[in-house]
Amino acid sequence: MGEDPGSATVPEKKAPTPPPPPLWVPILSAASEVTILASSYFLLKIYVPFLAEIPLGGSPGTTTVGFGVVFGVVYGLIQWILRSEHLADVREAMEKLASLMFKRRRVALALAPAALVLALGTWRHWQSSATTPVLRIEPAGAFADYLDDGKEADKPPGRTFEIGVEVREGAGMERLYPQDERAIEVGASESVLRWRASREEAETAPKKRSYLATARLRPGAAVTIRVFCRQSGEELFQVRAPVSEESVALAPEDDDEFSERMKNCVPIRPV
Repeated sequence: MGEDPGSATVPEKKAPTPPPPPLWVPILSAASEVTILASSYFLLKIYVPFLAEIPLGGSPGTTTVGFGVVFGVVYGLIQWILRSEHLADVREAMEKLASLMFKRRRVALALAPAALVLALGTWRHWQSSATTPVLRIEPAGAFADYLDDGKEADKPPGRTFEIGVEVREGAGMERLYPQDERAIEVGASESVLRWRASREEAETAPKKRSYLATARLRPGAAVTIRVFCRQSGEELFQVRAPVSEESVALAPEDDDEFSERMKNCVPIRPV
């Protein structure tokens, strides 16, 4: 019997291979990705420094050796993922992501302006954080004497005193309960203050300091610092300093008058 011509297997038609994307698509995607990673790194330096400052080996200030090690580890991990049969789903997801990132025009055109906005915003924030004035408040005189013994004092500073800082009218007063005689820095968010402190030379920076988050300082303005008795709320003294100063001594004008007022300043009871 002859073969039924209707039963012949019809070869399946292969789907046409899509043409490769124009060269500018992967280039634009790669540039956008690098921009986003760089911006994220700069923000981590301020807000999550321990992630941005993972030790990379080498001498202080250099990361050449460590960078090579980290790069090798990451590269090896990616190769292992690509070869492992147990991670086929992960590999497939990575391939789809790469295809989405580097082959589609719409994704490239959407990612580029987002990366540009992030980069400009990060640069502006980085510049303002680096140039904003920071004022260091240093307890002095009789006030420093009361703070010197810390928690072991007859009147523990944290339960006796309250320091209020007003960087400008309408900005509100930020409050701090000093634990000892360490300097207090104000003028920005705590993360920015700590980042600024990390950039100082060790020879010029105080060994101990506190950070009080406030609104940003503006050139030409003045900062008002008030010291209160926590129990009664009485203002013991105040100091006003221009923003142009790098540091201000937080001390009463009359040490004898301050000591006399301190006789009625009773620490609050511990909770």
